[in-house]
Amino acid sequence: MKVVIVANAYPPHVVGGAELVAAYLAEGLAQRGDEVTVVSTCSAAEGSTEEMLNGVHVLRFFPRNLWWNLERFAAGDRRSLPARLAWNLRDSWNPDSAGKFAAVLARVRPDIVHTHNLKGLSPSLWREAARLRIPIVHTTHDYWLLCARGTMLRRDGGACTRRCLSCEAYGRWYAACARPIDVLCSPSRFVLERHLAHGFGQGRRTEVIANGIPLAPRPRPTRSADAPLRVLYIGQLRREKGVQVLLAALPLLRGDVVIDIAGSGELEAEVTAAAARHTRLRVHGYVTGPAKAALLAAADVLAFPSIWSENAPIAIVEALLHGMPVVGSDLGAIPEFVQPRGADANGLLFPMGDAAGLAAALDRLAANRALLAALSAGASRQAPRYTAGTMVQSYRRLYATLAHAGAEAVEKVA
Repeated sequence: MKVVIVANAYPPHVVGGAELVAAYLAEGLAQRGDEVTVVSTCSAAEGSTEEMLNGVHVLRFFPRNLWWNLERFAAGDRRSLPARLAWNLRDSWNPDSAGKFAAVLARVRPDIVHTHNLKGLSPSLWREAARLRIPIVHTTHDYWLLCARGTMLRRDGGACTRRCLSCEAYGRWYAACARPIDVLCSPSRFVLERHLAHGFGQGRRTEVIANGIPLAPRPRPTRSADAPLRVLYIGQLRREKGVQVLLAALPLLRGDVVIDIAGSGELEAEVTAAAARHTRLRVHGYVTGPAKAALLAAADVLAFPSIWSENAPIAIVEALLHGMPVVGSDLGAIPEFVQPRGADANGLLFPMGDAAGLAAALDRLAANRALLAALSAGASRQAPRYTAGTMVQSYRRLYATLAHAGAEAVEKVA
């Protein structure tokens, strides 16, 4: 099967989990014999690039606009309000991007187009696939179709309790642009239903397909009952990720607990300062490869204190595949992954933003190693749901039904 996967960023350009999931899917499909082409973006200076990367044909181009979307993630990047408005207006329907994508479709002639985050590429790409009667799958990894920031957060970082007028207009436009989509997917039921409530996916097929990563489930090593509870936070150091909630929990801890924080972002200085005050806190900066693997293997529990409505955090998936329980906030899709009760209990939940609740949950695990072991066993039992292989097989089955239906429709038209 010929599949075109579209993502606004693709390794080695990584901002968050969405581009990693796109890469894991593309490489998994290629390993199973599918012909996979990835369409992504590059800088204006590069113009366009083409390469084979881990068995995947990767095409990148610069969608003509005021800047490359990934430049906005650079530390200290600032743009004026008029410039941001002009960029977003161009991105809402970018003819240059559509024309370049049409050329790729004419060249590759895929059976399926699977889009991920299109911010910086423009929803105009969907129309090009629809013109050629190519079935379109879209996986939503955040709230980009509903909110210009993609986060449903206010400018001050607080959660939106209702949609503002600008987001209402924005959402109506993107709902209209999204009509060619054949199947709307999400890795969580919560985010899928949020989109359905705002008019996306109504009247078409929807699917919840869990994100997977290329990591075999790993049993937890046996630890001494006298060892401190090792807590890991790994991810972006940003306000909405709840980093400040974790820092506020530090002086409230009573048990033998040490906390490792790994990541980078706007709160790095604040985290470093906290480490100077609290001996139980250790800061590692951004980690990858063996350094990341070592932290995941050494930790007893993952702290996930996010204060925004997450979709399907890769950090939680990584923890479960390591047989590691999760202590997470009770917000968004997190309760879909973190279950505090039942036969497959794999973690604890605390009220969003409640530093005392987070500290109490960590102290509880530090004092009750039998509970920690039971939650670890539950995490290990759930791990197979989140492998890359499981994700790839789910999407391949979906593609097959769409490709078959598409072929029948073309025959009828002919």
